[in-house]
Amino acid sequence: MTINDLNDSLVKLKKKTDFASVKYAIVLLSIVFSNFSLFTWLKETHPDYIWMSGVYLGFAFIYTFWFLHIIKKYRKLYLPKCPECNGTILPQAIPVVIATANCTMCGKEIIDKIF
Repeated sequence: MTINDLNDSLVKLKKKTDFASVKYAIVLLSIVFSNFSLFTWLKETHPDYIWMSGVYLGFAFIYTFWFLHIIKKYRKLYLPKCPECNGTILPQAIPVVIATANCTMCGKEIIDKIF
């Protein structure tokens, strides 16, 4: 594993999560804002079915948990793994790994020495 491999994996993760975050924000905001229209319409026309607005908002919460699951999956797929212990190297630990050339989980040397 080289320093370039670590940097490449971070770039891939950032691209995937940034795109997913934008998609999530657009869909969630459209669900929330359309819920206001639904609530107003139901209140005026069908007051007995006002509970449907709550169900619709419940879909927004389900969508939120689904999004968090997708981000977690992206992190597992695109973050580098230690070749020794197969532990995931978190983005916060990559500068430490680059500086010390050791895995933060097992402590073994994982970056090929240039010198």
